[in-house]
Amino acid sequence: MIVSFWSPFKGQSRTSSNALIISIMKVIRYRKKVLLINADNNSYIETALFKQKDSSIFHDIGLDAYLRYMNTGKIDEKFIQDISFSFFKELFHFLPCSNKSIAEYKTNLLNSEFENFKLLEEYYDYIFVDLPNGNNKVAEYFLKNSDSNIINITQSKHIFDKINNNYIDLFDLNNNSRFIIGAYDKDSIYNIKNIIKLMPSLNKKLAVIPYNIEFMDSISNSKIMRFLQNINLSEDDSSIDFINRINEACNMISLIPRRE
Repeated sequence: MIVSFWSPFKGQSRTSSNALIISIMKVIRYRKKVLLINADNNSYIETALFKQKDSSIFHDIGLDAYLRYMNTGKIDEKFIQDISFSFFKELFHFLPCSNKSIAEYKTNLLNSEFENFKLLEEYYDYIFVDLPNGNNKVAEYFLKNSDSNIINITQSKHIFDKINNNYIDLFDLNNNSRFIIGAYDKDSIYNIKNIIKLMPSLNKKLAVIPYNIEFMDSISNSKIMRFLQNINLSEDDSSIDFINRINEACNMISLIPRRE
């Protein structure tokens, strides 16, 4: 199943961190095999995963390599392992974004057949794609072809108003769209119960990932793997709530049917 993470709103939607934490927890808690594709040149996923800042570690791997070879008929599991970074004994693979100019990357991607990405489903339970936020051709390419789209939003009334006024018809057309609020604050007037009252169409289609300062620090310090492994074993109340909410988001995604 291919699931794209995106937000129509640029800014604090936490699209990348939501995609990353869902990917890792699908591996740690559910033992699923996951490929995370970074299709956003401005994403900070690389920072979260790698202390090394030398760009040479990304040479001839990632989306650049995949787009170059995808039409050769040489795509198999071994090839994907060679052009991606592997974690958790090959259960989690990460395909970094292009090192080429944005214009060249877009051209290479948009000229490729999406069916070549569908071929990867043979090797993974989930393929998660981190997309650039806002209206752009890269996001459109994946959104119209993915099995499901995870719309990442913030806890703000003007965001809900915009969704109701400008986007709800679009999302209703794709019954497989779901929503995640990152950096969620349960004490906000726009908690999950009130949001559902405001927008009943989001019932059972909305999950939240609570704000957690240690989680955000782990991204900045390239220690997210250690953080999630440790918090997964924690018995602290705030940690349990954080993990439970992530599990709810993972379960929401698990129940999404494949697009016909």
